[in-house]
Amino acid sequence: MNGDFPTCEPKTSATPMAPNLFVETIRVKIWDRVYRVPAYHLLESPRVRDGLQVGKGNCGERIVDLSYHTNKEDFEALINILHPSTIAFNHSPRGRIWLRVLNSATRLVLKPARAAAIRAILSGAAGILTPVEKLLFGHQNAVPTLFLQGCKELIFRVDIPTVPELQQLYVDGIGSRIMIFREKRMRQAVMCTNLKKTPTTIWMLYAAMEKVDVAFADILERLKERARQLGDVDQGPPATMGVPAVLQRKDSGASLRPQDRDEALDRGVKRARLD
Repeated sequence: MNGDFPTCEPKTSATPMAPNLFVETIRVKIWDRVYRVPAYHLLESPRVRDGLQVGKGNCGERIVDLSYHTNKEDFEALINILHPSTIAFNHSPRGRIWLRVLNSATRLVLKPARAAAIRAILSGAAGILTPVEKLLFGHQNAVPTLFLQGCKELIFRVDIPTVPELQQLYVDGIGSRIMIFREKRMRQAVMCTNLKKTPTTIWMLYAAMEKVDVAFADILERLKERARQLGDVDQGPPATMGVPAVLQRKDSGASLRPQDRDEALDRGVKRARLD
């Protein structure tokens, strides 16, 4: 592999380096591209440490081939986050760059960068994601909170999932589970509409959302185990994540008696209609 890297420049000076200010670099090869980047963050990755080799020449610069662990676009996004090329004090990057950072940090097992990417995505810094994007990124990168949010949004959204969307959800039978849940939800809605029990319909919707966790329990457990291995402690989903707005109101009835709860929900529905 060493022959694929440019050789190091020969040492020309024995001047001692300042221990606190000298930034050591390593060369990273990803297919047909070579990067020279600061080493101190990347060396936290076991993928990087295990693959390090000493380059040719007498400078002994370390090199590593990450072609099979990440791609150029994701790696460049990671480096832009770890070592910004512009000065931006008190300013955190926003946009879909965080999705690439999550991809790269997960595959390289860079715990701090991965944790930062998860926080950014869950806080909305990555922009608006579709339910399928949330589901897929959460599944691929072991982010159970994001995965579950995507499942719930896809189940309870008005639009029917498209064929291309379902084709992406073949792993673990996710697409089939989504469609079964949607069918059950529609049947409940039709039944309660015919019986003119709107408050019950809303409460049944909330109960159905609670059952999503159970239906995907096996997948969620595997994602949580992977997340623990990657160093995640708590991804902390908001308690109201994926819950209809009516049920997020203070008088939603979550802790009331059934009869009081239905009255509160009825008031919430009327307000929602007026809005």
